[in-house]
Amino acid sequence: MGPSLAVGGDLGRPQAGRELSAVRLPDWDELLDPDGPWAWLLRSGAGGVWLLRELAEEVDGLEARIVSGARCARLDGLLNEWSTALDAPPDVTSWPELARAAWLPGEARAVLVTDAEHVLALERGALSRALGTLREAVVGAEPPLRVVFQTTVGDDSAFAVFREFDVAEVS
Repeated sequence: MGPSLAVGGDLGRPQAGRELSAVRLPDWDELLDPDGPWAWLLRSGAGGVWLLRELAEEVDGLEARIVSGARCARLDGLLNEWSTALDAPPDVTSWPELARAAWLPGEARAVLVTDAEHVLALERGALSRALGTLREAVVGAEPPLRVVFQTTVGDDSAFAVFREFDVAEVS
């Protein structure tokens, strides 16, 4: 992690006819830095998120959950999928309540969104509303919450919306 690199088509499995690429996985200290970004964009295969999830198990006090971006292609799907991934009680119906996730153990939370190209495919206005609402709920949440959006595809205009909402790209 941190300075380590994942290499291959989907982090270690090169595909025939493709060049190997390397992806830097961020360190959990970097992701959870209270002065750092509320969310990160990770351009990698889905294996990158699953590796981050596995490594999160080694971090004391961190509860990391996976959200399927494929189920977030509509705004109503976004809230429903986050509720399911966070095991939210039925009476939790708002983003601020989800961001606090008071029912989960641990001192920090992370939500890792796989296949975020489905979120990026939202109409620009809907994507802006979703990111704005999410950022407002996440920034300052106690216990702290960080979001990692994983994608292998996307166009520059969608990534520009992410940048407008202070989503940092893992580089």
